[in-house]
Amino acid sequence: MRKKVPLGIKVLSIGAYLVAALCLILGLIIFLIGYSLEKYASQNQDANYYGNLGTPLLTTLLGIGLFFVGIIFIFIGIGLWKGKRWARTLSVINTLILILAGILEIIFENTLAGILVELIIIGSLVKVIFSLYTDPEYQRFFDD
Repeated sequence: MRKKVPLGIKVLSIGAYLVAALCLILGLIIFLIGYSLEKYASQNQDANYYGNLGTPLLTTLLGIGLFFVGIIFIFIGIGLWKGKRWARTLSVINTLILILAGILEIIFENTLAGILVELIIIGSLVKVIFSLYTDPEYQRFFDD
């Protein structure tokens, strides 16, 4: 018997797919930028300034890292849709990291509007965590 996927889980799963697509595309673009910088630097010996992009090696590694994060988000999306507990746990860990990043953003933010936006985002992320573990419909979906 196939489980009916709750609407909230569908939204989280589709969100994971969208983040995966974004990470895969950005990872590929950043990798290609790093690779191009490396090729340019190897052909021009006086090219020792890369601006805000960092060194070609770091840029290339960042692209590869983002690509792998995209792959992880694909698995999270699939796992959420199928009701896997490990996917729920990874979603919560990811959400906690986003909350921490939001708190750091609030600490270093200079505008009231930015702080308010971050508070709204953090509030919605906290609601997602509590929903995944306290909502009876989600509990049944992940416990089966």
